[in-house]
Amino acid sequence: MYFRLIRSNAKCDNLIAYYVIRKCVFILFFSDIANSIPPVVKIALFADDLCIWAVNRIIEYCKKWGFKINEKKTCYTTFTKAGLLKNYEKRYGMKIKIGNSHIPLDPNPTFLGIKLDPKINYKEHLKIINSKQISKINLIRKIKSFKWRSSFKINRILYMSLIRSLFDYCFIILQSGTQNIRAEMQKMQYRVLRIIKYFPLKTSIKTIHKELIIDLIDDRANKLFSKFITTRQSHEIIAQEIQDFLLKNSSRNNFKYKTPFDSIINTPNS
Repeated sequence: MYFRLIRSNAKCDNLIAYYVIRKCVFILFFSDIANSIPPVVKIALFADDLCIWAVNRIIEYCKKWGFKINEKKTCYTTFTKAGLLKNYEKRYGMKIKIGNSHIPLDPNPTFLGIKLDPKINYKEHLKIINSKQISKINLIRKIKSFKWRSSFKINRILYMSLIRSLFDYCFIILQSGTQNIRAEMQKMQYRVLRIIKYFPLKTSIKTIHKELIIDLIDDRANKLFSKFITTRQSHEIIAQEIQDFLLKNSSRNNFKYKTPFDSIINTPNS
C-alpha cells in the first residue's frame, strides 16, 4: 500500500528545509503503524512501502492519523503452488474494498524493486533484469569493438557497476524458492563475461570467473547474505526470525526447498 500525507499548502522560504521537515513528519507519523497491528498479522515495512496481510487495521490507522490511501497504487496478490493459471483471477479473486473503491488483484506486484509472482519463482523479475541489461551489454560490445588497450578494464568496470549491481539486488531471492533463478542468472553472467573477454569455446565457467576475478552468482549471493545477517542480526525482528528458525529447523539437509536461513544453520555465530 502507498500513502499520501495530508499537509498544509503553506509555502516555505527554504525549499530544502521544507522537504526535510516534511519527510521527518511523515516518518514520525508512519513509523508507529507497526505497533497498531496485532502480532499475529504479518507485515513487511520499509520506509513508506508497506506490505500487509490485513486491511481493516490499516484503514482504521489512516483514518485516525489523517492519512489518505492512494487507491490507484494499492493492490493485493495471492500466492499459490499452482502458479498463474487461466482461472487465477476467478479462483483467487476477493472482494476487498477501501471506502467505495475495489482493490484490484495483481498477480505480479512490485515490492521494493522485486517483481513477485503467484508461484514465487521470480521468472517475471528475471525478465526485467534481462531487459535492463540489454542496453548495457550493447555498450560493452561497442567499447570492445574499438579495440582500445583499456577496453577490457573499462568493460569489466562497466559490468561490475551496471550489470552485476542488478544481480546483487536479488541476493535475498537467490536464497529462496527452487533455486532455479540462480542457474538462470549464472547463464546471464556467463554470456556477458564471454563478451568482455574472449575465451576458447570449451573453457570452464569457473576458469572464466577466476580469470576475470568475478564471483560465481551463487558465491556472490552467499557472501552478500552472510554480510546482511552479520550486520542486521541485532535487529529485533530479524533476530527473532533467525532464532525461531534455528529452534524449529535444526536439520534440514533432506528438504527439497531451502530458505535464506538454511545457510546460517552451521555458522559459528548462529
